[in-house]
Amino acid sequence: MDRPIKVLVADDQNLFREMLVGMLSMEEDIEVVAEASQGRDALDKIRAFRPDVVLIDIGMPELDGIQVAEMVKKEFDRIKVVMLTGYSQEDYVFEALQKGASGYLSKDISAEKVKEAIRTVYQGESLLEAKITTKLIREFVKIQGSEKSAEPQEIHGDIKDIPLTKRETEILRLIARGMSNVEIGKKLFISEHTVKTHVGNLLRKLSLSDRVQAVLYAVERGIR
Repeated sequence: MDRPIKVLVADDQNLFREMLVGMLSMEEDIEVVAEASQGRDALDKIRAFRPDVVLIDIGMPELDGIQVAEMVKKEFDRIKVVMLTGYSQEDYVFEALQKGASGYLSKDISAEKVKEAIRTVYQGESLLEAKITTKLIREFVKIQGSEKSAEPQEIHGDIKDIPLTKRETEILRLIARGMSNVEIGKKLFISEHTVKTHVGNLLRKLSLSDRVQAVLYAVERGIR
């Protein structure tokens, strides 16, 4: 890596934020460029420092993490936003992913997992566990059920259906099950590099920015 991964940490709990900043600052390949305790301040600093990865609590004052993620996605498509959630906030994960977050981390996660997560999203992967994929499916079905009297709601209504090859459909289905590239490779008996190539081609073909959008796209079209 030519330079450290630039990270912004935003959380209104001062002790937790300071501990997170201190822990990340010890890593040679990670540089904390800014921190914030309020959503609007976080957005201002994102615009000023242009970090690679943003760690932000969902429940921030002024602007919450979901609102920040949505604005960041519109302005800076390359910046990855990862939600920090407490147990009581997990119901908001689906909305956060819809709005542009690349994944989420529970606040009871280990320090090593946080570092691994930052490196993962920076490399273009998404933090999407199988249990969250299940939640996405359940929430989407709920949305569709509430729209019975109207036109079906689409998460990606502006993206036209594009014919996929058998292999592309297979890859998309496994992504929608929350499988990583390594797991997909083992399942299909192909290398991780080959899987990455397939995933990259698939995202470009469907005009999707990351695996989270791919899962939403697959769930929307019943590919799972």
